[in-house]
Amino acid sequence: MIKVSADMYNGYITIAGHAGQGPKGQDIVCAAVSAIADSLQCAAERSPAPHEIQDGGDIMLIQGTGDKWLEALICAVHALTRIQKAYPLNVEVVVHG
Repeated sequence: MIKVSADMYNGYITIAGHAGQGPKGQDIVCAAVSAIADSLQCAAERSPAPHEIQDGGDIMLIQGTGDKWLEALICAVHALTRIQKAYPLNVEVVVHG
């Protein structure tokens, strides 16, 4: 299961685990979550505001600051929540703040 924890107050998100929905290379849930994580990483890297990215393979933490980052984070959490609703056995999203 992929576990997502987002802290809207402190502007960070962690994404950890594997979806296990399909064979490696064919897991559509993993692909969808990975695309969102990659987009968030790009948004943080392109922002002039301070940010932090830790990518350890099975776990990713992205923290940013500023209004544009918060907008990107809100959109990502919304998309991840929709994936969770479609695949509740594969994705768990917990939002704080």
